[in-house]
Amino acid sequence: MRHDRLVAHCIRHATSSQPRPSRTAKVQRAVDALTQGDVIAYPTDTVYGIGCALFCKKAIDRMYHIKQLPNTHKLTFNRSVAELLNHIEHLSDGAGDIG
Repeated sequence: MRHDRLVAHCIRHATSSQPRPSRTAKVQRAVDALTQGDVIAYPTDTVYGIGCALFCKKAIDRMYHIKQLPNTHKLTFNRSVAELLNHIEHLSDGAGDIG
């Protein structure tokens, strides 16, 4: 999914009228996605961020593809697990949904 489509996907989920999953379900979905080598979107203070498992080559390659960067470009790692889980918890406050 290209970055603009990823953002549109997040907005659709943020404005959806469907019931939101519980915090536990959201965390489990994020863990499952990361374990499978997927890329996830999560809210930050200002915009959505995208993240993946740090040591998963499939996920890192997907990040380069989404960001449309050459694999020689360095990626930034700047989230602790605790920070990421805190952002996932706040998804139920209307910021959106992982998926």
